[in-house]
Amino acid sequence: MGFTFLTATFMCQYLLRHLAVQKIILISIHVFLLIVSVGIAIAYFINNNIVLLGIISGIMFFATGLLFPMSVGKTLSLFRDIAGSATATMYLINTLMTSFCAFILSLIHLDNVAILFWVYFILLVLCVVFYWGIFSRDKV
Repeated sequence: MGFTFLTATFMCQYLLRHLAVQKIILISIHVFLLIVSVGIAIAYFINNNIVLLGIISGIMFFATGLLFPMSVGKTLSLFRDIAGSATATMYLINTLMTSFCAFILSLIHLDNVAILFWVYFILLVLCVVFYWGIFSRDKV
């Protein structure tokens, strides 16, 4: 999983040479949302398939590796005057969000892999909502 995150980070650097940040984020969050939606549908037909779980989880780690560096850069660019404080605050919020997600996931009993895919789906929907609420003000 760490390898997929690292690969996505390198892919992010490559894409940034050719496309704008807003365009990459716009396309990627919607593509990954579609992928996890298909994963949910397949999970209801193929119950408890470890290969499906590994593939979709790997894709979600790839999505995180692609979106996180761009989101950090875009968010920090909003606070150019207080970059150090903004970085510390952003990583504090990142740690709190990660801890909260880990806590919520610890309460979920996975009888079916579709439950984990629904968590991925909800997190990606939140990304879409934040994108259209914050980044969409810029021209794509």
